[in-house]
Amino acid sequence: TPTTNLVATLRTTGGVTSPSGPQNYGALLPGGPAVSRSFTFTPIGDCGASFVAELQLQDGPVSLGSASNSIPFGAMVSHVTPFTNSNLTSITASNGTSPYPSTITVSGLNTQLLKVTVTLNGLTHSQPDDLDILLVGPNGQKTLLMSDCGGISLVNNVNLTFDSTASGSLPDFSQIVAGTYKPTDYDVNSDVFLAPAPSGPYVADLTQFNGSDPNGTWQLYILDDVTNNLFGSLAGWTLNLTTIEPSC
Repeated sequence: TPTTNLVATLRTTGGVTSPSGPQNYGALLPGGPAVSRSFTFTPIGDCGASFVAELQLQDGPVSLGSASNSIPFGAMVSHVTPFTNSNLTSITASNGTSPYPSTITVSGLNTQLLKVTVTLNGLTHSQPDDLDILLVGPNGQKTLLMSDCGGISLVNNVNLTFDSTASGSLPDFSQIVAGTYKPTDYDVNSDVFLAPAPSGPYVADLTQFNGSDPNGTWQLYILDDVTNNLFGSLAGWTLNLTTIEPSC
């Protein structure tokens, strides 16, 4: 039905406050061209939530009800959120590692994970080839960060970041230096973690966490798989989780 003198009033409901006055849309034809008018107002709500803009429609003496639209607060953008466990992990032979596992609890993020990178902070070990390090996500996904890398060359307080898009892997026998590497495993047949770590087989690929819900408890298992008198420690570790979050 065509209108003769359509007037729309922005209502103070659904989070809309201090709206500007009514706007006249005039005569509209069914299937005819769209007509737009501007309103100003102050919305109230939380970043990432929505408010509802509702227009009360009046055509002369006839009420035509209302039309509403839900509008989100903030643009949805890719955002990296770090979570860190800064507690010391002691690494000794025959799974004397304590704590086992080291954990990080994540909450408040979008349930679709786009990417995860992991940083080992201040890793020290007399013989890094002995180390097997396993990351387990809240939903049971698991990946090796490093295993049988670096030979017998001492590492002392190095920071290692693991990123599946990195250009290179950790060395097999030569000295490990601080930097960013792909998850690296040089002996897939010898990786056996003790309970409560999940059993294998294991992969070395962080992309298997993509698309999962990152909220919950992440676990880091460190195993020294050679019986000797060597020692090591980890000063802490950091998860960098990329999700789509509202930006306001």
